Formats: sequence, structure tokens, C-alpha cells
Amino acid sequence: YEFCNLYTTLTVTAARRLAEGKDRICLNFHGGMHHAKQSAASGFCYVNDCVVGILELLRQGFKRVVYIHVDIHHGDGVEEAFFTTDKVLTISFHKYGNGFFPSTGAINDI
Repeated sequence: YEFCNLYTTLTVTAARRLAEGKDRICLNFHGGMHHAKQSAASGFCYVNDCVVGILELLRQGFKRVVYIHVDIHHGDGVEEAFFTTDKVLTISFHKYGNGFFPSTGAINDI
């Protein structure tokens, strides 16, 4: 719990600092837990701080957010969280292959 709270708090703080104009760039080396879903942990990710950070940006007044994900694994949790809204565009650059975790994010899913 403590680690999840720490990295999520850091991400929310970064989002607030961006929204307030205090910083132009923020980086959380402990965050990026992009596999967690709303009701389930996945890929060693328990709380999706990326989703929480994006929600904070929207709460702070951003009209739209672009989430660019660069990782060997698909950013499935973030994509799933915002799949039905036009306020967040998710772009994921990742490896995709037969049986490669999480087996989502095929090119024809666009």
C-alpha cells in the first residue's frame, strides 16, 4: 500500500505542477504502472498512476490529454480506462506478438 500511495501521489503532484504552470516537464521514475485496471491488478501493477494523473489533469481544466506510451509492453490499462472518451488519446509504442504479455494492442485495434 505504501509504495502504491507514494508513486501515485508523486504522479498527481506532477500533474498539478504542470496544470499550475510551475513546471513544463515532470518525470516520476517510480510511476508508470500502466497495466492496472479499474477492478484488477495486472502485470505487477496495483494502482494505475498514469490514469490517476490524467484524471487530475482533466480535473485541473485540461480539455484534452495525449498519453504517449513507449514501453516493451502495451499500455493496456490506460487505453482501457479512456477507450470511450474523446478527452484522452492514448498512443502506445510496444512489442506485439503471439503470447507476449499482455497480448493486447494489435495494429488493427486502432
